[in-house]
Amino acid sequence: MMTDEDIEDRPARLLLIEDADDDADLIVFRLKKAGIRFTIERVETEAEFRRALTQPIDLIISDFTLPQFGATFALGILKSLQRNIPLIIISGAIGEETAVAAMKHGAIDYVLKDRLARLPQAVVHGIEIARMREAQRKTQQDLIQVNADLARMSVQLIEAQEQERKSLARELHDELGQRLSALNIGLHRLRGDLASPEAQDAWGLVEAEVSGLIAQVRTLSGNLRPQALDYLGLEAALQHLLERRRSSRCCSAASSPR
Repeated sequence: MMTDEDIEDRPARLLLIEDADDDADLIVFRLKKAGIRFTIERVETEAEFRRALTQPIDLIISDFTLPQFGATFALGILKSLQRNIPLIIISGAIGEETAVAAMKHGAIDYVLKDRLARLPQAVVHGIEIARMREAQRKTQQDLIQVNADLARMSVQLIEAQEQERKSLARELHDELGQRLSALNIGLHRLRGDLASPEAQDAWGLVEAEVSGLIAQVRTLSGNLRPQALDYLGLEAALQHLLERRRSSRCCSAASSPR
């Protein structure tokens, strides 16, 4: 993955839209003389421009009007492709209204061909904008990846918690529940051997306690992992839970003193 240092260190990737060899050579000369590190590709037609856009580009320098192409068309293509690449207009003569309109369409600057001494400054500014946008895009991609990782980890945590609840519910139901049921059966077998009323009363207290524990274990097991969830699915389990809650509220309301 490209770091911020990589973005700053590599040469700027420039695309030049220009059909005049002399003007193109002069532009390259001005940029090299200013000490700007760059690679540059030159195109003249829309087809060449679209083909060049398949490669990474930091900044576009475009003649305002060519016989078949120009800056206005280039800006329209960039907008349609949602490519947020800074574009500087180079023109032999351009009116103020035309320049303002071009800036509104997305150009970041314009330079007259008879004042190319200002071009390196505009290019440096454009490269800074491009690298800032690239750093922002990288940060956004990193944030998207972090959010995706957090979402995956959340799912894994929920699955682990659900598996733990399932295991605990099974232990309560299969182990503790069965042992309490066996104890309750043993208690009923002993009842016939108890002769005194005191022993019968004590047996009744113990039996009630054991029965209450069995019911409580079943409730805890069901709350942790409803059996309907495993056998009938989520919808049926939710319906069963709602019915239990509704029934519990009705019983509470009926038993409340008026």
